Amino acid sequence: MKVGIFEAKWPRLSTHKDCWDSIQTTKNTSHFHDQLRRQATKANVWAIWEMFYCEFPFRGQPAFMPPEGSACVWHSPAYAASNKRPNPAIAWRDSDLEQLLKNHPMTISEVITDICECHEGVELPATGFDELFQGAITPEEVLIVEYFAS
Repeated sequence: MKVGIFEAKWPRLSTHKDCWDSIQTTKNTSHFHDQLRRQATKANVWAIWEMFYCEFPFRGQPAFMPPEGSACVWHSPAYAASNKRPNPAIAWRDSDLEQLLKNHPMTISEVITDICECHEGVELPATGFDELFQGAITPEEVLIVEYFAS
């Protein structure tokens, strides 16, 4: 089996500006950057991606998003982009997201294909879930995807 997790964001680009990330008051840093930082501890084993939901109608999305559905980015380029910003502690802006998606465009279909074709994530034994999640909350439900390349 493989573990795939994602962080979902809803930028609401049609109605809001620069509102999808915020500064965590307890840490005084970007919430999204902190999430990426925490994901990095598992990124060498789990298939981790960031997903940005798009509320625009199909084929009406901004040019930097897929024409149908949401945009995805693997964790590694997202974390690298966050670390390269002049100050990773400040909240991400829509322009930061646009640049990330222009440089690393993916669809959810491509993400699932990469996982199933063993380009992302490490194959793990289908036992020992408690150890696998190391004290984190074990999922109550899972999505099982069986993949057969054509």
